Amino acid sequence: MLEVEPLGGAFSVTHRPPGSKSLTNRALLLAALAEDQSTIRHALRADDTEVMLSALRTLGFAIEDEGACLRVTGQAGSIPSHGAELFLGNAGTATRSLTAAVCLEHGTFVLDGVPRMRKRPIGELVEALKEIGGNISYLGEPGFPPLQVRGAGLTGGTGRLMPTLSSQFITARLSAGPCMERGLRIEFDGPVTSQPYVELTAAIMADFGVEAETTYDDAGRLTAVAVEPGRYAATDYTVEPDAGSASYFQAVAAAVPGASVTIPGLGADSVQGEAAFVEALAQMGAVVRRGDDATTVSAPADGVLRGIDIDADPITDSAMSLATLAAIADGPSAIRNVGNWRVKETD
Repeated sequence: MLEVEPLGGAFSVTHRPPGSKSLTNRALLLAALAEDQSTIRHALRADDTEVMLSALRTLGFAIEDEGACLRVTGQAGSIPSHGAELFLGNAGTATRSLTAAVCLEHGTFVLDGVPRMRKRPIGELVEALKEIGGNISYLGEPGFPPLQVRGAGLTGGTGRLMPTLSSQFITARLSAGPCMERGLRIEFDGPVTSQPYVELTAAIMADFGVEAETTYDDAGRLTAVAVEPGRYAATDYTVEPDAGSASYFQAVAAAVPGASVTIPGLGADSVQGEAAFVEALAQMGAVVRRGDDATTVSAPADGVLRGIDIDADPITDSAMSLATLAAIADGPSAIRNVGNWRVKETD
C-alpha cells in the first residue's frame, strides 16, 4: 500500500522525471539498426521500455545494461535472429515499430501482447507494409494483434496515406525506411495525427545519422516525409526527461498558489511535442520560464487558473493533465482534437 499525504501548501522544487518513453524506445530500435555500438543515457526503465529491451534481446541483439545507461550493438540494418516469438505486453510503440523492423529480415516472427493489446488496432500499418513488400498475417481478429510476419525485406518506394488513427503507424515505417531497398516516401492526404511525434522520429533519426526530408504546407501541416536508403550510425545519445511525466508536476505547480517546479533537461529546444504543454499552462495564467536546458512553472500570481479552449492534438498525452486542471479552473474549458485517446492504453 502506498499512502499519499495531502500537500501542506506552496512548494518550490527542482525535479528531473525519468527519461522519455518515446525517445528511449526509438533510440533502442535505431541503435539496433545502426552500425557498431551505441550508448543511450538517461534511458527510461519502465514496462514499455523493458518490453522493447526484451524483444531486442530475443531478436539476438547484444545489450549491455548499466541501469539508466544502455549500450546496444547494432547490426547495420540486419536482425540476428531469423525467427522469434515476441511478447510485447501493452507497449504500442514497440509493437508497431517492431512489426515494420522484422519485415526487413528473412525469417518468421510472431508478435503478440496482453489482451488489451489485442484490442489496439494495427490494420492501417499492416496494409501499408504489405504495399511495400511486407508479408503479414493476422493470427486472431483481422486488424489486431497477434501477427505473423514472414520477413523477406521491404522494397519501400512512394505511397500515399490517409489520416491515421496513430502517428506510430508512420513512425514504424519511417524508422525502417533507410533499410528499405528504395528508401521511403510517404505523402499525406490530410492532417497527420499527432504530427509532433512524427517530427520527433525525424529528429532522433538525424541524431543517428539519417536525415528525413519533411515537407509542409503554408499552414505548417506535414504533407510528406522521405528518407533515402542508408545506414544509421552509432551514437552517444542522451534521453530527455519525459515531457508527459513532467506535465504532472507542472500541473500541480500551476494549481497550488505560491508553488513552483523546475524541470532540468527539458528546455526550449526540446524535441518532444508534449513539451508544449507549458504553453497551455501559460494560457491558463501560469507563469512559465523556458531556458536552454530547463523549464520552470509557477502558479498564477493571483492563484487562479482560467479556462482554456485549445486544439490539443500536439499534446495528446499531456492533455490528460490539462483536463484535470480544467476541473478547477475559473470558467469552462474545451480540449479539442484528442479522439485518438480511444486507441491508446485506455479509453
